[in-house]
Amino acid sequence: MIARYTRPELGAVWTDEARMTAWRDVEVAAAEALESGPAPEDLEAIRAATFTVEAVKEREAVTDHDVAAFVDVLSASDGPSSAAAAATSTSRQAVMRASSVQTAPISARV
Repeated sequence: MIARYTRPELGAVWTDEARMTAWRDVEVAAAEALESGPAPEDLEAIRAATFTVEAVKEREAVTDHDVAAFVDVLSASDGPSSAAAAATSTSRQAVMRASSVQTAPISARV
């Protein structure tokens, strides 16, 4: 996006932070929706998992894959629970679902 032509509320939707927050929200929702999903304590750990954009970018330099780097950082923040949640879909599926979550505020205004 070209910053000088972008309204702040629209630009905020496309930040790395917003994109990765949407990925996290999708992973949490997927874990919550599993019929034989994680144990309650694991689900709480998944919900509490954290990331920083900087940590994901550092990891991506190693993995050469943005979603894999993101999953690695989440897993490091809460242990194997996040990795189990991330295994519910392929990286492409997760990105597509997260794009819908990420753009929902814009869609609601149109």
